Amino acid sequence: MIEGEGFEQFQMDLAEFIATLENFPEIAAGQVELAIEQALMVLQGDAADYPPAPADSRYRRTGTLGRLWVAGQRVVEVAGSGTLIGRVGNATPYGPLVQDPERQLPFHAWRWRTTADVVRDNEAAIGMLLEKAGAGIVTQLAQEVAG
Repeated sequence: MIEGEGFEQFQMDLAEFIATLENFPEIAAGQVELAIEQALMVLQGDAADYPPAPADSRYRRTGTLGRLWVAGQRVVEVAGSGTLIGRVGNATPYGPLVQDPERQLPFHAWRWRTTADVVRDNEAAIGMLLEKAGAGIVTQLAQEVAG
């Protein structure tokens, strides 16, 4: 219910929409899988960003950690009850010591964002991708039902 000046009370019954969606599961799965794939690409790119080097550092960065985020394989898999899960990894043996929220070494914590930070920082972008998927589901359902 929406209340306020200029609004009338209204109600929607989503049972018919949900029933239609259940008749075309491939539409929903395809749209959501695409959104998860796009979200993983956003997360991969953001995780690969290097923080600025300390001003007094003589260490020469190789860029390997960033490259192996970007080159990492993105996996979207179906878990129990139709849940889609997206995974991306980094192939460096030291990646978890730099960016994993539970295994990050203390001297990396002041400079490097963890993967949890990257996900949190991109929640709005991921939400927009899922909203776009929802709109795509509605459009495709309308075409299927009408056609």
